[in-house]
Amino acid sequence: MGDDSVKLLDPSGKNAVGSSFNAQSGVILKLTLPPGKRLLKAQLKLGCADDTKLAVEYPALQTDTGPMGNRSEALWLWASQNWEEERVLVGITLEAGPPASLPALNPPRRSGGRIKLYSRGVWLPLPAMDTLPTGTEQSFPPVTASRLQLESLTEGEINDKRTGVLVPGPLNGKRIGLSFTRQPCHPSVAIGEDAPFFNPGGPLSKQGMPVSGLERAINRYRADHPNASNIPLRIQTANAQALRILDFSAELEPPPAPPPGPGVPPPFNPAIPRTGERLWIAPATDTPGLQRARVCDAQHQAALRLGTQPAGRLSSVSLLLRLEDSPSGSARLALHPDDGGKPGSAPVYAWDLPLAPQTGASGPEASARWYTACLPEAWAGDCSGHWLVCQSGSPGLFWYSVGQRPAAVAGAAFRRNQGAWLPLPDDEWLQVQVGILDPV
Repeated sequence: MGDDSVKLLDPSGKNAVGSSFNAQSGVILKLTLPPGKRLLKAQLKLGCADDTKLAVEYPALQTDTGPMGNRSEALWLWASQNWEEERVLVGITLEAGPPASLPALNPPRRSGGRIKLYSRGVWLPLPAMDTLPTGTEQSFPPVTASRLQLESLTEGEINDKRTGVLVPGPLNGKRIGLSFTRQPCHPSVAIGEDAPFFNPGGPLSKQGMPVSGLERAINRYRADHPNASNIPLRIQTANAQALRILDFSAELEPPPAPPPGPGVPPPFNPAIPRTGERLWIAPATDTPGLQRARVCDAQHQAALRLGTQPAGRLSSVSLLLRLEDSPSGSARLALHPDDGGKPGSAPVYAWDLPLAPQTGASGPEASARWYTACLPEAWAGDCSGHWLVCQSGSPGLFWYSVGQRPAAVAGAAFRRNQGAWLPLPDDEWLQVQVGILDPV
């Protein structure tokens, strides 16, 4: 939702949304926000004020036989036009025909031209239909250009038989009519005199074009000018047609939470071990491999049996995991009593394991990391012989395991689809760290 303390003003100081400008020489809008504040998000949409079609224009022609000037017609192998500035072109009428030296045919011999357009230093074929027939206007979606080049084409013959295929050949040319619109093109957005951070090219439509990177650019400027309350937003187009500000909204970052007062503990974070914890079970020094991992998802569970607990309260558990697809959400951990060498059906304690999205890792081993789950309150019960069971929903996770089971771990098991618990082979154990606090 938009924040009333962030505004975009036009050069006259009024709300810029709905305003139209000739931005060929650049227009400076003023973005106002409180000093020291940063943007959480911002949206700006630019469009055209008028997309109507103008009357057909006939820019001067240069041909292989020289300028057309006052000539009503001439033979062309090629022709070119240059209307100097970038404009939005939507139609071309090629007024030309077969040379008079060729015999008249019935039906008439086909003729046309291959078109290339020049825009921003590059020659490219006219999109989708670079070969145009002569006679009537040929329309196409809006495209920007400042110059046009035509290669003349006539219907080819093989053994005095017409092929129906247009090949390079001279035309008896008259003129080329162009249909432009009032749309502005090649918009750019910058902070003051900095280089543009948004410069997509192409025409602006009435539906508009969102400006990407706005909040990033504003926040970068704010980092360099923390006390600035007015930020100059420079908008420019390549031609003199009117640009319109269709929409603007912004939201400030919320203020940081106040620090806890004297005697007030910090808010509980389940992913950060409590102060004063000591390790009961420490991780192995072996490097896990993907082949030594147990799946935990909606159909699979894995469990680790704890040994004799030293005096203290169970405070946190950390598991070495790899997430299948960096999901958000959480897995579920639970303590189950032993039932004949397997986890009992009813847990005595259960809590969530937050799964934050992973960043910066690649490859199965590189993406393994420790995920910590503090119990909401340290548990004073005796965990000796209990099973720590992990289960996750879709898309699931991999819980890594290694050999050389320590004395603090009494066993490990897994199961599928609520079936029988199966022990892990030999001395394999699932990687875990367990933190405890002193007794109360």
